[in-house]
Amino acid sequence: MFSDILATSVEQLAHDCMLLCEQHYPTIHSRGMQENHLAKTLCRRIITNAAQTNICLTAKRIEDSHLISQAIYRLQYDNTCIWVIAHHFVSANKARREALLNTIALLQQNFAPDEQHYLMIVADHWFDRSKASKEIPAWWLGDLPANHQDYATVGIKLQACDDSLANSVTQRFNYSAGSMALQHPFQRTDDQSPVLRYLFLTAIYKID
Repeated sequence: MFSDILATSVEQLAHDCMLLCEQHYPTIHSRGMQENHLAKTLCRRIITNAAQTNICLTAKRIEDSHLISQAIYRLQYDNTCIWVIAHHFVSANKARREALLNTIALLQQNFAPDEQHYLMIVADHWFDRSKASKEIPAWWLGDLPANHQDYATVGIKLQACDDSLANSVTQRFNYSAGSMALQHPFQRTDDQSPVLRYLFLTAIYKID
């Protein structure tokens, strides 16, 4: 049940993101989306979809600390807990990727053993000229996206990556069977084609 709610929410998130981007243009087009905007947008969508099945989720933001820079929310219903991490890849380098993994490690300390946990990660990134930036899709998905040639038509030559988010998560936390996706919520005004230079990434893990 919760897996379906989360999957549906991710599918609908691109539309919500596009509306948010229109409201905050040109800020998002120059710096990307604020992490709290990302997290709150996803949480609202999950809460709305859950309410349609008579599930009332309560939301709480995990307060910022010097240890955790990302925006983190906890959605709770009975003994089910959904953790939402929003991560802005202002840079795609290894340090920024490691920061995300370190946040998961800190968050894992709050997983009560008698509860069912879901981990959701939402992130965004504007492609730049660096190799690290061009590796992000392959790092996130575990392989180049099927439409990687489409990126080349707009001057983005995606790169394979020796590591992946899924491998790192499995090795460090023993989580498996994550569901990763890429989206491009911006559209060109002339032909409604996606703006491939802006990347929107999501991952869902059910913690066994």
